[in-house]
Amino acid sequence: MARQSRIHYAGALYHIIARGNNREVVFHDGVDKSKYLALVERYKQKYQFHLYAYAIMDNHVHLLGGVADEPLSKIMQGIQQSYTQYYNRKYDRVGHVFEQRYKAKLCNSDQYLVSLLRYIHQNPIKAGTSQPWWTSHLAYQTGNSSIVDTEFILSMLSNNKTKAIEKYMEYMEVEQSEIQQAETFEHIYSKPETIETSEAPEASSVTFNEILATVASVSEINKEQIMQERHDRRVVAARNILIYVAVRMGVMTKTELTKVLPLSMSGIIRGYNKVADRDELKCLAEKISNNLCEV
Repeated sequence: MARQSRIHYAGALYHIIARGNNREVVFHDGVDKSKYLALVERYKQKYQFHLYAYAIMDNHVHLLGGVADEPLSKIMQGIQQSYTQYYNRKYDRVGHVFEQRYKAKLCNSDQYLVSLLRYIHQNPIKAGTSQPWWTSHLAYQTGNSSIVDTEFILSMLSNNKTKAIEKYMEYMEVEQSEIQQAETFEHIYSKPETIETSEAPEASSVTFNEILATVASVSEINKEQIMQERHDRRVVAARNILIYVAVRMGVMTKTELTKVLPLSMSGIIRGYNKVADRDELKCLAEKISNNLCEV
């Protein structure tokens, strides 16, 4: 049976797992793990691959990343083949090092993305290691890294970097036993977790066009400008309110908004957080939400 082609589009986010052939150990020491990470960084730069998290275990690796124009298959082929050449030379062997078909799961939920970050960073603990060594956990503790793009997910937690790191650390501790008890990676996929915060969206019968029309009326800005203009501050503020209201009311996800607005996911997240972190904008957005619910 022919293998099904992987879904690809610019901006797609994937949770990737590459296992050793027959699940054998393929990272024997820190040198091996450093080499693999260096290869990830090389192909990250070559193909504009965004790396949001990683965990390198003895017999497998987790990567959480986003692609641009180049498909994931091309990126992973480069990383895996390069490491295979290194490994076979070092250990005087031939043949496959990794399973030929790595796993890649599309991530299209903001809350699910954050839960995957925790799952990846907790993987060493789940495997019996006391600390999440050889993961990107330290990068999120500090908010600084040369290889991991921490800002993308941290900005989902707060527009303030210090607060975002604090929220990340708190979230890493929540329901840790659930992760330790999960028997397989697929179990985590079958029961996606959510972040229990006051920002959880509620279901609504209001449409995106109705929100857009209301924001345009309140701000006295043309709808076409809100949907297209990039630089005018008043327009940007109105669009941020549009984003916040649409997400809060459960009308559209941040991922879906990237399809209709001239913004990347990081731009959508920044716009949402600018409203969430400013009382006057948040108050106005909530008034718009309440008025729409009363219609």
